[in-house]
Amino acid sequence: MIRVLALALAASLSACTFWHRNDARLTEPLAPRDRVQIWIETTAHDVHSVVLQGDSLTAIPYWKAPDCDSCRVAFARADVDSVRSVEVSGETVLISGVAVIALLLVVIYQGLASNYP
Repeated sequence: MIRVLALALAASLSACTFWHRNDARLTEPLAPRDRVQIWIETTAHDVHSVVLQGDSLTAIPYWKAPDCDSCRVAFARADVDSVRSVEVSGETVLISGVAVIALLLVVIYQGLASNYP
């Protein structure tokens, strides 16, 4: 039963995030763990540790450690079509959290009720 609850929680919370186009992200410094998608033509580059340097930017693929300097890739700013960043919907988190808690309470109630016929 705990596996079902864990799966329900993971599914509901993963539905709370989405990618949002935000081209202004390349006009300001980013924190090392800020995850962005850099779109060049039809290819999305999922990166973090973005460093802006004049007419170019360097970043590290998201699945690599943020301090892996040998993993750093470079892009010309002129080649970047758009930038998307991960956003979290607070309302969806709240609704999903309440639903998961309600499900948990139902499971606990049924477990207690089954012990007392």
